[in-house]
Amino acid sequence: MDYKKGTTAELVEAFRMDDIDAEGVYIEIELLKEIAARPDAVSELRKHLNDSEYWKGEWIDSDFYTDAMSLLGIIKTKESFELIKEMLVRHTAELHEADFITEELSVVLANFGEDYFDQLVYITKNVEYDEYVRMASYDSLCAIAFLNSGFKKQLIEISKTLFEDRYVSDSFPLLVLQDMADLKDAELFDKAISFAKLRDTGEYRFTDIEHLEDIYNSMTEEPECLRHIKYLWNNFVSKKEYALYRKAHPLKDNEDNKDDEDAIREPNWTNKTYWMDKGKKIEVGRNDQCPCGSGQKYKKCHGKPA
Repeated sequence: MDYKKGTTAELVEAFRMDDIDAEGVYIEIELLKEIAARPDAVSELRKHLNDSEYWKGEWIDSDFYTDAMSLLGIIKTKESFELIKEMLVRHTAELHEADFITEELSVVLANFGEDYFDQLVYITKNVEYDEYVRMASYDSLCAIAFLNSGFKKQLIEISKTLFEDRYVSDSFPLLVLQDMADLKDAELFDKAISFAKLRDTGEYRFTDIEHLEDIYNSMTEEPECLRHIKYLWNNFVSKKEYALYRKAHPLKDNEDNKDDEDAIREPNWTNKTYWMDKGKKIEVGRNDQCPCGSGQKYKKCHGKPA
């Protein structure tokens, strides 16, 4: 297909069908670049993402909806941002199931940059959003603030308000304490530690206060939130690499491809890595609980590639 000659509707349909096609098929980067350059790209993507039939049955097994969200981040317009927000409200459960919210959303949101700082603050403070959506939004705010120092003081003041009852929803503040420690503001850090001691009292705790203190006192470590700054086109490049790998190494019957897929898509990951704890080297598996105390698997927390 000559992408230049195709209508935007035809290109988006090709995008959608490629993403649910047979194993080993990948999306051509040139197709996505042509879609992203079209002025009506977001409206055509909206038609597909608003298709209720797509979000159930065989369609939900494809990558189209998560890939479409990444493409909206690449397009980076007010219209694409609003469509992302809409999908985050309407299809929270499905996007959680695909690990998009915990693994990719912060990168997509951070890609919008400082021009969308206020909109990201709105998501972070809005208790109607899922708490992990709010966490991803806050992560992206921190990344933007560290890349654009003029926003750091503003984010610190915003962060202090997040402990107010009107913004506290479930465990949301506990999810962003590490980012707050990275901001290295004494008043904010005191609020964060006090909140953790008051609210994080269950058998399985989110918070490792000693680890937070290490982050706050460190003057050398790069802020963790900067890992949310990535080149979004790499999402599609790695998918192509995986498809080519799978063609060369086909699965056997009933064989699970998850580990191979992760290894190709995230080449910086290894089956085992190491975590330094008080000078001791501890071996950590990707599916083990992260030693930082977040409660998440290591691969979804500190084990994410930079």
